[in-house]
Amino acid sequence: MRKKTVKTSIIALTLSNVTLASLPVNAESYTLFANGYSDNYTPSVPVVDFFGSWKGAKEYNEGSKAIANNFFQIGVQYEALSFAIFYRYDYYLTMHPDVAEYRYTFHNDRDNLQDRDYIYDFKEQRLTTQGMRVGYNYQYNNKLTVTSYLNVLYSSKFQDRDIQNGYINGKTSLGDADADYHFSEDTLYGFLTVDDTPQGYGASLDFDISYQINSTTKVDLNVKDAFHFVTWDESPYAQGNFQVDDFYYDDQDVLQQNPLTNLYTHEGSEQHSFTQHLPVRIDLGVEKIIAEKFDLSVQYQYNEVMDSVSVKGGYSPFADSNVAISYNFQRSALGLHSKYRTFYLDIMFDDVDFGYANSLSLFLGFEVSL
Repeated sequence: MRKKTVKTSIIALTLSNVTLASLPVNAESYTLFANGYSDNYTPSVPVVDFFGSWKGAKEYNEGSKAIANNFFQIGVQYEALSFAIFYRYDYYLTMHPDVAEYRYTFHNDRDNLQDRDYIYDFKEQRLTTQGMRVGYNYQYNNKLTVTSYLNVLYSSKFQDRDIQNGYINGKTSLGDADADYHFSEDTLYGFLTVDDTPQGYGASLDFDISYQINSTTKVDLNVKDAFHFVTWDESPYAQGNFQVDDFYYDDQDVLQQNPLTNLYTHEGSEQHSFTQHLPVRIDLGVEKIIAEKFDLSVQYQYNEVMDSVSVKGGYSPFADSNVAISYNFQRSALGLHSKYRTFYLDIMFDDVDFGYANSLSLFLGFEVSL
């Protein structure tokens, strides 16, 4: 197995740059802005293999989680108000470590699957949304600023899988699981049809709070997806027990298996409504100017899947500019950050060969006055 060449980490302090809270209020002109990010952490296999095919994955590490948050918006701000349209894709996975081990070995070294029952419990959420985002910036005084955002969401593409009491044998491939599965396309079982694409609508709230303690110290709190929900009035689903056994030989004399199911599905019953809630994301950071051109930051990130701590040191070679380096201890990822006037670019990785990176993220944005 290839060793990591750089142990690194993602710092979320740059998220304060991504949000509109950092935008200046201009009473005489409109400000056009565009920004986005792709933040990915997949400790079991490299990011490019996790979201591609696990077949050919370059390496495997024991893991029980995976996260991806991808977001892009373009909009305009006038005084304290802002409006944007956006696209986003979010992915959250918690699982028993056996799930990743079985999947990697099945696709890449099937003959070495062990003659034992692999536990196959996991909870997975995938959601693609588009929508609009309205923000309002309120400055209470010269120290405290609060910006709130209402996100209106639309989605026709989602997966929500809750698989419990699951197992699959490495040699016989026999298995059993209890499933609570909602979807826009059946990518889990592969035999359920969806005649009409489900349409989901929802909303969420974001908050940015910045407090200037003194001339050298500032605290930032960023909350994303508070009270998040998307509801599909008619959601395809499969709920119940799923077994894999019943061997048979097909027309080419190849041994196959039939699934035995005791599932309630939208095909045999009426469709029902389903609401998906994504985890709230919280970033809390403290920034301190330690010298004329140097600053130091500490950041804590939390969501239901994982939390992490980062540190960042920055240098401002001239006015309206900053370059920085950061390290996230839980993701073991290095961050390189740059900002010039209203443009910023940040990249975070845990391997200089991005094809092997388990933590890989990019943040980019700019604004112009019209």
